[in-house]
Amino acid sequence: MRKFIMNVLRKILNRIIPWRGHVFFAGWVACAALAPGYAAEPSDFAISIRRVYDAHLAELSPVRRAHWALRVYRITGDAAYLPLLEDYASGLQQRLAESVLRLSNADARRQIVLELLQRPGKTQKNLRRRQLLQGRLEFVYAHRLLFMLYQVSSLRELPQDMEKKVRDYLKQFPFRRMVLDSAILREHTSEAVNTVFYLKALGLDDFETEFTRTFQAVVMAAPDSETDPVLYENKIYGLTHFMIAASDYYQHPVSAKKFGWILEYFEKNFETIARRTKCDVVAEVGVCFLLAKRPHDPVLLRARQYLESHRDPVTGVLTAKPGTNLNSAEHRNALAFLALSGAEQFYPGPKF
Repeated sequence: MRKFIMNVLRKILNRIIPWRGHVFFAGWVACAALAPGYAAEPSDFAISIRRVYDAHLAELSPVRRAHWALRVYRITGDAAYLPLLEDYASGLQQRLAESVLRLSNADARRQIVLELLQRPGKTQKNLRRRQLLQGRLEFVYAHRLLFMLYQVSSLRELPQDMEKKVRDYLKQFPFRRMVLDSAILREHTSEAVNTVFYLKALGLDDFETEFTRTFQAVVMAAPDSETDPVLYENKIYGLTHFMIAASDYYQHPVSAKKFGWILEYFEKNFETIARRTKCDVVAEVGVCFLLAKRPHDPVLLRARQYLESHRDPVTGVLTAKPGTNLNSAEHRNALAFLALSGAEQFYPGPKF
């Protein structure tokens, strides 16, 4: 696997980074020519983020490597990332096939979920979410299965018998009742939003309108000044994911009119968002304006300034907590790269 990754990495670097005995970056002009989605050159910071992460792909976990490659592909269309994404799609299909074998075994499903909930994560957010989900184990399993079906279906065709078994299980699960629950909406916010759009994209159910009204009544009704830090961050993440999920995760633009209520909230509350959240969240807020085809919006410009101000002068990227590595900071850097890139075109797929 490492040899495969290194071969892919070499191809990527050969396209965007000249080699002179050691790796260094000379500019983005050639890359911009390869990627017609760029309306203007990305910032120096975007260049730095891509240079660092492309040079260290082999050090990322498979999930983080795929997360990075998919997002860069969807705003550049750079075919150099296709081997990594095809490998990810194959592995995801294999995991989905293994999950299908457990569909009739409630004990096996329960064990998988319990193992998932025991994964490291001791932040207040993780502890609260874990406590909430302990009483909703079947929802955790169903959501995981839904996510895998959505992901792998967006990348490749599935064997009909496998897809039918997964769909049959998901059709009978009460997702609507689960994600409209006020506790899920507050504590598992972005995942609840994702669930609604996964179901809609797969043709399994469509209650986006009902969900939006409930979200507005439950999550938006609470005054920000009275919302604790965890719930506030959940709220902003939830808002960004309405637009991100509606774009099928950076595959196409979304309607600024439809999501005007979200964009207006960001416009009015950006200073509070920047003060009370973190780089990942601010980057997603900025990306929402790109998705709405508002690349010159003042909020996006302010988000970019915020991200620039958090750049680590040593590593050239956004860092997570002190002592953490590129893997743990991949999410915020991937989103920052999107926000800073200047991309105005999105690439669907890829489909293998």
